[in-house]
Amino acid sequence: MSKFKRYLMLLAIVPLLGFMAASCALTVPPTGTVEVHVTDPGHSSNVTSINITASAAEIHKAGSEQEQEQNQSEEQQIGEGEWISLNITNSSFDLIALREGGLEQLLAEGNVTAGHYTQIRLTIEKVEVTLNGETKNAMVPSGELKFVRPFDIVGGQTTILTLDFDADQLVTVTGDGEVLVRPVATLNVTMPSE
Repeated sequence: MSKFKRYLMLLAIVPLLGFMAASCALTVPPTGTVEVHVTDPGHSSNVTSINITASAAEIHKAGSEQEQEQNQSEEQQIGEGEWISLNITNSSFDLIALREGGLEQLLAEGNVTAGHYTQIRLTIEKVEVTLNGETKNAMVPSGELKFVRPFDIVGGQTTILTLDFDADQLVTVTGDGEVLVRPVATLNVTMPSE
């Protein structure tokens, strides 16, 4: 093959390789921010402190089929998609202090892929309750707090998930003095304003 023919072939191949490389480049999906807040605007009680320590916060991203089907059972939602861990920023929070101050506290946040999400769960490491001046370790039967409620993360914007606890219904003392905590809370979703 002559040098001229090789040169022509090279001229034909180089643009083709450039086109192939450009078409194979991965497109990065947009990301948005999610924040998890905790609050308790309830009424007063004889419990003076409920200090909760969370060791993990995760949100569940819908699978592609879940994007289409909104009314799936909890088992179907867990079976598809993926759990995404958020960064814990303040692992411990005192519900009574939040209530008395009328405050919200940032618990966790993360920059995650934009899209449809189906639920959030917190893993509770420990709970300490001060009741009538005595602090005790409390038992959390499930060890986690889970909310099955759809929400969306919008690219370049922040979605806020607020866990609104009811401290007055949270603590139960058994006949033998054991303190049980059954988290009673609602999930409020604040979407970015358009």
